[in-house]
Amino acid sequence: MLRICCLRFLALIIFILSLDVFAAQENHRPYTMERSEVIDFHAKANGKDYEVYVKLPESYADNPGKKYPLIVLTDGQYAFSLLSSINWRMSERNQVYEQSIIVGISYSKRDDISKSRVRDFTPPASTDEKFKNKADESGRADLYVQFIAEELLPYLMSHYSVDTTKKIYAGHSYGGLLGTYILFTQPNLFDYYLIGSPSLWFNNKVMFNLEANYAKANKDLKAKVFIAAGNEEQDPKFGMLNSMRALEKQLKMRQYPQLSLVTRTLSNEGHLSVYPTFITQGLLWALPLKN
Repeated sequence: MLRICCLRFLALIIFILSLDVFAAQENHRPYTMERSEVIDFHAKANGKDYEVYVKLPESYADNPGKKYPLIVLTDGQYAFSLLSSINWRMSERNQVYEQSIIVGISYSKRDDISKSRVRDFTPPASTDEKFKNKADESGRADLYVQFIAEELLPYLMSHYSVDTTKKIYAGHSYGGLLGTYILFTQPNLFDYYLIGSPSLWFNNKVMFNLEANYAKANKDLKAKVFIAAGNEEQDPKFGMLNSMRALEKQLKMRQYPQLSLVTRTLSNEGHLSVYPTFITQGLLWALPLKN
């Protein structure tokens, strides 16, 4: 009889524990980000499908008449959640820079990430050795910029309360290359350009030629530009830091009256680690509320 009672007690304990495990499993759910949404976007310009991530400021719902800066990010799968966290600390909990609408653009659906980046972020007519046998995978930035200019930005302007004088582009690496391409082809598309570690080595440094062609046709470049690279980005082949300094020298030589240019070398940062520091310092420069 004692053995039967012990077995029944043990079975009861196991049953109770199983209920706790079941309850814990029932409480598991996907993590979601408050005040955020995902928009499925088919880009007519290049026929590709993207997800567009939007995060609204904390004060958005309580200020229906207020216009907010718009921050558009490349590499949305990485940059969007990172900047949302930085914003929470720097802009919402501590008013160091302005609260903003954050928009991240995903890589194209059903495509390899590297292929999507090389195709969408690099300028046309690639002759770079690395891509000479993959012409169909590079040099489609003109179509991607057309998507941003004619489809994405008009949609964002019509659906959200955007300050049209504070449209901010932010991109790193190939995204930084894309930023310089927009700057020298459609500078009025954005008001601020935050360019991190731009891949200016690409296509035999074609971006320097593109700027030279712009300078021949234009006496001014109206834009606010922040460029940063890590002090460890001195690879002999890619040379992000030296290329940034060379571009700074070329732009200053032009003496564009309405160009506001700031460059920064970020200490103890390499190409993989530099983004959080770059984007934080860039927004502190672009949207400061406190020194």
